Amino acid sequence: MVGDEIRLLDLLVVSRDDEGGVTVREYEEFRDEAGFTVVELEASGIIGDEDIDDLADSIPPGTSGAIMAVELLWAKKLASSFATAGGEVLQVERIPATVVNEVLAVASDEE
Repeated sequence: MVGDEIRLLDLLVVSRDDEGGVTVREYEEFRDEAGFTVVELEASGIIGDEDIDDLADSIPPGTSGAIMAVELLWAKKLASSFATAGGEVLQVERIPATVVNEVLAVASDEE
């Protein structure tokens, strides 16, 4: 668990070699070399084959990508508070990191 805000559930790395072959490395295989000696996964194995295939299809030969499954504990607590008060969450939307990075870059340029 990372503090009380986010829980890391699962993590793996998908690599495509120059010939197009795909290798999947589970967290336990690279945790020590990456320096994650104190991080324990809460639900290793929940990332599905379809997720892995989607990532493998999207990365070019000679590159790698990572898939993380995280639980946003702060959002879970917030939704629970809404439910306790009689409300309900009507929509949840994920904003891609590329969009967030672009907005932050524009904002820092304007300062």
